[in-house]
Amino acid sequence: MMNERQRETQILWTRQFLRKGLDILGKRPGLPIKRQLQIFRINFKYYPERYTFIFLEIHNLPMIPSGYEPKHLLWTMYFLLTYLTERRLSCILCADPKTLRKYIWSTVAAIASLAPRFVSVTIYPY
Repeated sequence: MMNERQRETQILWTRQFLRKGLDILGKRPGLPIKRQLQIFRINFKYYPERYTFIFLEIHNLPMIPSGYEPKHLLWTMYFLLTYLTERRLSCILCADPKTLRKYIWSTVAAIASLAPRFVSVTIYPY
C-alpha cells in the first residue's frame, strides 16, 4: 500500500513522462488530456503510469548511468517497439547515436534484471 508521499511522487513522475513523451513526439502540450494520453499510448504502447513504475524500479540500479532521465526510458521503449536502425532512431529522437546507445542498452539490461521479481515461470504439463 502506498502512503500519501509515495502517491504524490508517482503522480509527479507520471506527469513528467507524459510531458516528455509529447515533447519527444513534437506535440504541443495544450491538447486536451484525453488526446495527450491517446497520442502517448499510440506511440509508446502503454500509459505514463507504467513508465513511472518501471522508472522507479530501475533508476537506482548499478547499470543505469548517472544523469538518467525519463526520456531515456522512453527512447528505449520507442526503440524496442519500432526496432529502427540506430541512424534512423537518432534522427527521430534528435539524439547522438553514441548517447542513444549508452542509455538504451543500459536500460534494456536494467529491465532484464527485473525479470526474476516480476516474471513468473510456470510450466504446465500437457
